Amino acid sequence: MKDRRGRRIIFLAHCLLNQNAKVDGLAGYRGACEPLVRLLTRAGVGIIQLPCPETTCLGLGRPMGTDTVEQYDTAKYRAVCRKLARAAVREMKAYQGAGYRILCVLGVEGSPSCSVDRAPKLVGGKRRMVRGCGLFMEALKSESVRAGLKLKFIGVPEANAAGDMKKALEQIGKATK
Repeated sequence: MKDRRGRRIIFLAHCLLNQNAKVDGLAGYRGACEPLVRLLTRAGVGIIQLPCPETTCLGLGRPMGTDTVEQYDTAKYRAVCRKLARAAVREMKAYQGAGYRILCVLGVEGSPSCSVDRAPKLVGGKRRMVRGCGLFMEALKSESVRAGLKLKFIGVPEANAAGDMKKALEQIGKATK
C-alpha cells in the first residue's frame, strides 16, 4: 500500500468538531460545523482537535452566564488555558519536527475562550463583540511564539454578530491550498 498522507494539518477549536461541548443553547450544528468539515476533508487536510478549556475547567453542565471574557477571566481558568496551550504547542512542534506543515489554527469568533479577532466582552454592562482574543487563543498564541512557531490563526464565526462564515471559509480555503 502506498502512503498517501499529505503532511498538511490544521489545529482547530474543540467545538468546531464537537458542538456537544458548547454551553447549552449555543450549538449551531447537531454535531460538527458541517461547512467547515466539508471544506477541510475536500482539501485533504489532517484535522487535529484542540481541547476545550471551558469543558476541562467547568464541565459540560456549565451555565451560560454572560458568555464573555470577563466570566472566565480568573487565575484558575488562565492556568488551565496555559497548561492546555503548552500541551498543544508540544504536539505542534512534534508534527513540524516530523515534516508536517501546520496550515493554520482555527478558533471560534464570539467565544470568550477561542476567539481569534472578535471576542465577547462586557461593555457598559452589555455583551458586545470587540476586537480581541479569547483567553485560550491568547494563551495558545503566546505559547506558540515562545516556542518559535509561526502560525496563522483564523476565526470561524459562531454567529452572525461574530463575523461572516462565508468569508471565513474562503480564508480557510486559501490557507489549505
